Amino acid sequence: MGKYKGVNGSGSCSDCGAGTYLNVTGGSVCVGCPTNTDSLVAGDAITDCICNVGFEGSDGLACSACALGTYKE
Repeated sequence: MGKYKGVNGSGSCSDCGAGTYLNVTGGSVCVGCPTNTDSLVAGDAITDCICNVGFEGSDGLACSACALGTYKE
């Protein structure tokens, strides 16, 4: 998981790029993280998508902007 192969034939699988994940084996397309989240390369679960700086919420879900007067690093 966290790897895909987008073409037929011989060759190896590639890591899903940052901001995507793949939680099944044998996948051909990585899935984009929810709104205002990002993941490292080779994410293998939606919970690898964490809120960006300035946004808050639960891992794997869309994140919302921090309230006025607050921040998140």
